[in-house]
Amino acid sequence: MAGARPPPFVLAFISICYTLVLCIHAVPACASSFAFNFSTISTSPCGTDLVCWGNASFANHMTEVTRNDISTGSGNSLGWVWHPSQVPLWDSATGELASFNFNTTFSFMITPDSSVYNKDGSPNSGDGMAFFLAPYPTNDFISSVDGGGNLGLFNATGYGEVVAVEFDTYQNQWDNTAQHVGIDVDSIKSVAAADTTTSALTGGKNNLTSGMMMTATISYDNRTKLLAVDLDIAGSRYNVSYPVDLRSFLPEKVAVGFSAATGKSSELHRISSWSFDSTLEEKVVPVPAPAPSQKFSPAPSQKISNPSDSSDPPVKQGPSTKLLLKVLLPILAVSVCAAVGVLVWLWQKRRRNAQQHKALNNSDSDEQHRAEEADFDRGVAGPRRYHYRELVAATGNFNDANKLGSGGFGSVYQGSLRCDGGDRQLAVKKFSSEKSSQGRKEFEAEVKIISRLRHRNLVQLLGWGDSAKGLLLVYELVPEGSLDKHIHNNPRLLTWPERYDEHALGSSFQVLLDCVLNFYHFGNSRIKARILHKLNCINLFASITNRYKIIMGIGSALRYLHLEWDQCIVHGDIKPSNIMLDSSYNTKLGDFGLARLVDHGTGLLTTANVAGTAGYIDPDFVNTHRPSTESDVYSFGIVLLEIVSGREPIVQAPPFVLLKWVWSLHSQGAILDAADARLRGQADADERQMERALVVGLWCAHLDPAERPSIAQAIQTLQSEDAKLPVLSPNMYKLAALPSVFSESGVSGSSFSSGVRSSATTGTTHSSESFPN
Repeated sequence: MAGARPPPFVLAFISICYTLVLCIHAVPACASSFAFNFSTISTSPCGTDLVCWGNASFANHMTEVTRNDISTGSGNSLGWVWHPSQVPLWDSATGELASFNFNTTFSFMITPDSSVYNKDGSPNSGDGMAFFLAPYPTNDFISSVDGGGNLGLFNATGYGEVVAVEFDTYQNQWDNTAQHVGIDVDSIKSVAAADTTTSALTGGKNNLTSGMMMTATISYDNRTKLLAVDLDIAGSRYNVSYPVDLRSFLPEKVAVGFSAATGKSSELHRISSWSFDSTLEEKVVPVPAPAPSQKFSPAPSQKISNPSDSSDPPVKQGPSTKLLLKVLLPILAVSVCAAVGVLVWLWQKRRRNAQQHKALNNSDSDEQHRAEEADFDRGVAGPRRYHYRELVAATGNFNDANKLGSGGFGSVYQGSLRCDGGDRQLAVKKFSSEKSSQGRKEFEAEVKIISRLRHRNLVQLLGWGDSAKGLLLVYELVPEGSLDKHIHNNPRLLTWPERYDEHALGSSFQVLLDCVLNFYHFGNSRIKARILHKLNCINLFASITNRYKIIMGIGSALRYLHLEWDQCIVHGDIKPSNIMLDSSYNTKLGDFGLARLVDHGTGLLTTANVAGTAGYIDPDFVNTHRPSTESDVYSFGIVLLEIVSGREPIVQAPPFVLLKWVWSLHSQGAILDAADARLRGQADADERQMERALVVGLWCAHLDPAERPSIAQAIQTLQSEDAKLPVLSPNMYKLAALPSVFSESGVSGSSFSSGVRSSATTGTTHSSESFPN
C-alpha cells in the first residue's frame, strides 16, 4: 500500500532547504542581468570594451561614430559602434520571449558643417545617427549598407531586420519633418516620431543639430511590449513610444549599439557616455564578434577582444578564507532552514483552518464564474474579440488626442485598424478599472444585446475586448458625431423640410464656378491644391439635412427594438447625445448599456437601480422602478420636442421645463410658437408637419403611460397627414402634480445614471468641434 503524502508545509520546507544548498554550490549561476556603464570614457574603448567599425574611432574623450574632422570632408561616411556581447532576446525552442526588459541612457552630440548652409539659413546636415538592436553577429546587415546613407542600418531599398531609434537630421521624401526622433521597425520609414525641429521654450534653438549635448533614455517593457524614448536637449523634452513585439522582428540573439551616416553632407556624431541595463532569464555569454564582410577594414587599434580579458593576475583566496566559508555557509543554511520551517509550520496550521471554511464557497464561486463566461461567449454572435494590444496600437496607446468623450464608466477613443487592405475607422469604448464590477454588467448587457441587432439606424458593434487592463467595446466610427452637437452647438442650421435650400445651393455653385476659373487661369500646383481642399470642405447639400428625417430615423430604430426583433428591447436612455449622425446625416442609435430584454407580450420586473438622464427619464419609471416600452416612448417624445424647438429639456437658470412650456402653448392654441424661430416662415405644409410633430411629442410624453401611443402609432401619425391627431387635455399640469424629476423652483440637471451617460458610444461629448471624416 502506498504511503501517505507528506503535508504541504513539509514539501515547502524541503524545497527551500534544497534551494539554499544549491545556491551555496552554484552562486555564479544565479546571475540574471546584463549591464555595463561607460559614464566617462578616458581611454579608447574600441577593440576592448566596444567594437568600433567603419569610420568609427575614439578622440577627445568621446567615441566618434563617423569621421571626426569636418574640414577634411566627411561626406559618405559610415560608422558603427556596438557591444561585443550577444544579448538573448527569446527562446527559439519554445518561442517564448525571455523576461527581457532593458533601459539604456547615453549622451551624444550631432554637429553639422557650419560652413555650408541651406537656402532657409539652416546648416547643411547629414543623415543623423541611431541606436539599434540587430541580428548577432552584425555582418549580416552591415555588409548590405553602402553609400553613406540610410543611417548605416538599411540597404538601398530602405528595409532590414533591425529595430532602431533614429535621431534623423535630414528630411527625406518619406519623412514628415526635417528633424525628428523616431522608432524604426524593419524599415527606414519611422512607425512613430516626434518633431524636434523647433522648441517652443527656446525659440527653436534646442534641436538635434544645435550642437548641444543631448541625453536620450530608451526603455522596453516585455509585459506591455512598449518601446519608449525620452530625449532631453538642454531642458527641451521630446517623447515618442510605440508598441512592438520584438520577437516578431528580431532573432533570438541580438547586438546593441549605434550607427551613423552623413550622406553627401558633413556631420559629426559623438558619444560621451553610455549605460545599458537589461533583465534576462539566461546568462549573457560574451563571444568575440566575427569580422564583418564589407568594404571597410578595421584599423589596427580596433582589434576586438573579450572585455573580460585582463592583464592583471587573478585574485586568489587563502586557505583561511576557504575554511571559513566551508564552516559558515552550512551553519547559515541550516539556521535559515530551521527558521523558515517553523514559520511555515505556524502559517500552514492557521491557513488549514481557514481553508476548511472557505473551500466549499470558493468551489461554488469558481464554477459560477466559469459558467458566466461560457454563457457570455455563447450569447455573442457576429462581432469578434480583439486583443488589448490591437486596440492599444489602433488608438495610439489611448492617447488623449484621440479621445472623443468620457463619462462615469470610462472614455471613448477614435482609432484606426488595418482591415481588408485598407484602414477602418472605429470608436473604442474603454471602461475604467475603478468601475469594473458595475461596468462589467453594462459591458455584458451592451455586447449581448447589440451584437445580435442588424438595422440601418443602429450603431454597428464590431467587437469587444476583455483583459486585466479593462473592458473594451469596438464600434464603427459615426463621423458627424452626436445629435446634441448639431441642435445646440452647430452654427449650421438643421432645416425642417426634406428639400434643397436654394440660396445655400446657389452660393455653393458660385464657389464651384470661381474654383473652375482659378484652375483655368493659374497653373501653380499649390494654388490647385488649396482649391481642391476648399472644394472638398464644401458640403453642397448641407441644407438637405433636416430634422424630420432625423426624427423618423429615431422612430425606425425604436420600432425595430420594440416590435420587429425576436425579443422586445427597452433601450432605457434615449437622448440626443446617444443618437449619432453619419456622413449622410442618417440616424444611428447607440449606447445600449441600460438596455433590457423582455419577451413580447410580457412585462418587465421592477429594478432597484433606476438609471437614466434627468429631463429624458420617464417619471413613471422613477416612481414605480418598472422599465417599459412606454418609458422609451416618453424619452422619444422629449427628444422630438427638443429637435423641433431647438431647446434643452430642462434649464437650471432661469428655471425652464420644455415639456411644461410646450403644453402651455398648446393650451393657448399657439403650439407652433414652440418651433425653432429659425424654422418659422416655412411653407404651409412644412408648418403643419412641425405642428403635428409637436403634438405627437406631447402625446408620447403624456404623464399617464396608458395614454401614450406605441412607437408604431407615433410613427404612423408623423408620416400621414390623414392620421387623426390625439385630443390632449389643455390643462394637463393643472390636473396632475408635477413629476418629481422636475422642480418648480429650480430644475435639477443631474443625471440619474450610474454609467456612461454623456457621450454616445461612438460620438463625442457636447462639443463644437467637428468629427473627422
